[in-house]
Amino acid sequence: MDDIRKPGRTIRQEVAEYIQSFTTSLPQPAVGRMYDYLIDPDKRTQSYKVMKEARNNPDEAIKSIVSKIQKKIDDMSNSEGDAYRGARAEFLDSVKKEDMIETHFQKEGGDAIGERVNNLLNPSSEQTGFGGRLLIKWKKDTGRVDADKRPIYETVTSEWAGRGSIPENAQYQYDIEWRDVNGTASDLPLEQQRVVKKELLDNVLRSSGRFEAKNAPLSISDAFTESIRFEKAQDAPKVRMEMGPMEVLRAKLKTLRKEAVRDAAGNDIANKMDAANEAYSDHRIELAQLKEDFGAKIGDADVDHKQQRSKLLGEVLESEGRLDNLKKYVGDDGVLQLLGASHSRSFGGGLVVRSNFSNLLRGIAGLGLAFSAGGLGSAILGLPLMLAFSPQAMLSISKRFAASPIANRAIRGDKPQISEMDITKKVIGTVKGAEQLLGKQGVNLRQLAQQGMTFGQLMQRLEREAEREQRQG
Repeated sequence: MDDIRKPGRTIRQEVAEYIQSFTTSLPQPAVGRMYDYLIDPDKRTQSYKVMKEARNNPDEAIKSIVSKIQKKIDDMSNSEGDAYRGARAEFLDSVKKEDMIETHFQKEGGDAIGERVNNLLNPSSEQTGFGGRLLIKWKKDTGRVDADKRPIYETVTSEWAGRGSIPENAQYQYDIEWRDVNGTASDLPLEQQRVVKKELLDNVLRSSGRFEAKNAPLSISDAFTESIRFEKAQDAPKVRMEMGPMEVLRAKLKTLRKEAVRDAAGNDIANKMDAANEAYSDHRIELAQLKEDFGAKIGDADVDHKQQRSKLLGEVLESEGRLDNLKKYVGDDGVLQLLGASHSRSFGGGLVVRSNFSNLLRGIAGLGLAFSAGGLGSAILGLPLMLAFSPQAMLSISKRFAASPIANRAIRGDKPQISEMDITKKVIGTVKGAEQLLGKQGVNLRQLAQQGMTFGQLMQRLEREAEREQRQG
C-alpha cells in the first residue's frame, strides 16, 4: 500500500479524500457501493488499491471489464447452461420408447393434437394475429376409372371440423390456410406465416407432405428436440426484430406441445419437459439481458469499447441492480475497477446528471396522449415494467401500437407516421431515465420491476416526483 500512497498521508486520510472526491460526481448507487467496499477493514486496503490503479489507467480498467463480460457472453452463447443440461437429462431419462404422440386423426386419441393446432390458429387476427385454420386434403374416389382400369380420385379439402365425413383409410395430408373461418386474411407477416406453417405441419403434426392413409406418430423426445430447435431459431437477431405476434405464438406453441406430451405420457413427463424448456428459456433470457445491460458489440469490431464504456459509466453506475449483475459477471475487482475508472479526469471527472423528473415526463408527453386514446391506455400502462429493460420484448408490443390509427393521431396528427422504434425508444428511454433519477434516491427500479411494477405505476411515481420538484422550486 505504501508504494501508492501520497507522501505525508495516512491510509485513512487518503480513503476519506477518495470518498469525498467520488461523492461530488458519482450517482448514489455507485457511492453506496464504494462505501460498502471501503468500510470493510479486512478488504479496504486491496479495494482502494484496485480503484486507484483503475483511476490512473481507466482505459485498461474498462478493457479488463469488457474482456470479462465478453468471456461470459461467449461461454453462455456456446452452451445452454447447467440448469438446462440437468433438466434435459432428467426428462430424457424418464421417457419410454413406446411413448408416442398419435397424429393420425382417425386413430383413437389421434385427433387431440390436430384439435389443439386448429384452436391455436383459429382465433381471428383481430384477437391474436394468427387468423389461420387447419385443413385436411384427401383423395375422394369418383367411382370412375381410367383407361388402365385404375380408380380416378379427386382432391377434396375439408375443414378440421368436418373431418368426420372423410372415409376411413382415405389418403390425406394436413394443410394450413392463412384465413380464418370468416375468410379474413391473417395479418401475420408472410415470412412468419411460412415459418409457423412449416413448424406446425413438419414438427407438431408430423405431416410428410404426401397423401398417405395414416399419419406417422411423433416421439416424445422428438417433440422436445423440435421445441428447443424452434426456440433457438427465434433467438436469431434478425428474427427477434420482426417478432410481432410470433412472441405470443411461441408461448402458445410451447403449451400445446406440453399438453400433447401429457396426453401421451402423463403429467410427470410433461412437467419434466416443461422444466427443461423453462431452463433453456431462462438461460437465453439471461444472455439477452447481459448483452442489453452491458453492450453486445464487444471485441475487435469495437476496438475502443465505446458502447461498453458508455453503458458502464452511465446506466450501470446509476443502477443498484446493474451493479449487482456486474459483480455477478466480473467479480468484486471488476466493480472496483469501474468505480476507479469513473473518476478519472480523462473521462470528464465523472458523471453529471442534468435530467429531472419534469423533463422526463415532458419527453414522453406525446406518447402519454396516445396511451389514453381509444382504450389503449389499460393495455400499454398495464405492461410489466420488466419488458422495458428488453428492447426486443418492447418492440413486439410496439409494432401493434404503431399500427393503431388512433395512437398515430394522438401523437402526430392525422397521418400515421409513428414507428414501432419511436415507441420503443420513448418507453425504454423513459424507464432508463427513471432508473437513473430514482437511483439517486436509493430506489432500485429494476428490483421493483421484478416484483411486478407496471409502466403505469412508474408513470404515477414520476408524476408525484415532478410535483415535488415543482413545489421545491
